[in-house]
Amino acid sequence: MTRSTQTLQTQRGFTLLEMLVVVGVLSVLLGMGVGFLRRGGGERGAAVSAIAGQLRAASSAARSRGLPTEVRITPSLDGLPATVQSLELLPVTVVHFEPRERSLDASLAPTLGGDDEPRGRFGHGRRTAGDQRSALLRIPVDRKARDLRGGFVFRFDVKLEAREACTLLRLGRSLELGIDTTGLLRGRMMQRDVDGSGGAAAVLAAPVPLPTGRWLTIELVHDGATFWCAVDGRTVATADARSGLYQQDGDMLELSPAESPVAGVVDELQWFAYVWNEPVRLPVGIDVTKLVAIRFDATGEAVAPPAIGLAIAQEESTEELKVGMGGTLQ
Repeated sequence: MTRSTQTLQTQRGFTLLEMLVVVGVLSVLLGMGVGFLRRGGGERGAAVSAIAGQLRAASSAARSRGLPTEVRITPSLDGLPATVQSLELLPVTVVHFEPRERSLDASLAPTLGGDDEPRGRFGHGRRTAGDQRSALLRIPVDRKARDLRGGFVFRFDVKLEAREACTLLRLGRSLELGIDTTGLLRGRMMQRDVDGSGGAAAVLAAPVPLPTGRWLTIELVHDGATFWCAVDGRTVATADARSGLYQQDGDMLELSPAESPVAGVVDELQWFAYVWNEPVRLPVGIDVTKLVAIRFDATGEAVAPPAIGLAIAQEESTEELKVGMGGTLQ
């Protein structure tokens, strides 16, 4: 046997060995890939994608509005699939008090009282006049078109020039925020009873008086579970309120009503409504082990989020999804 023949046989044997190794490696990788696709795609992938989308949307809404939101994941019930649903903050209107300002929604066009104050916080504001006969701002609220039972946010700026008893904001007979003679915030929200009538009132009482002589941002909020008030982003009073606001025909939203005016200036009213988005159905064969509520704070971060138990019928397995920063799934 010549040297060239031996070399050729050696080369052929080595090439065959390489092929066997490559085939073995490919088989392992293929098995891993199939497992990954089964785990990451299909029904499970669609369910995880739906949950992740709602979490990201809620986190983004909370961060952009500076207000809390929530996501609920509900198990299947009576043959219906499991669902994921986010609580959204919808802007209702914003009033800047600028001269000749026009409202995009004619039904929410405000009627202004008092005097124009060119040196407001963000431009023009409204100042209480000595002979004031109407509120600094009045907006009619149609309860059918503006259903606030899911929750609401009223955010406005005020500069108190004297510590006098007054009403800052009022909506009909069901919602009011004011200041007593010592400068303490006092709030009240009449809740809707099961039969649709007015029920128990949720009451707010702040322990520290408001300062005078500087601008303050006041927020009056009902997020569907809690009624609360904040000053400059810091919550100062809370009350349990799991029923919606009781609304009536002819309700009027007012800032600084004539009979109880604010001693000072108000500026820029922002009004939002909490609304549950349409629930997104998870694929058949994917369920959650229990009802999960994930709340996001005003910075868009989940507050002590529970793990999400995902039951996968096809694999007869259960896994846990954890919520990380910004509502991302881990």
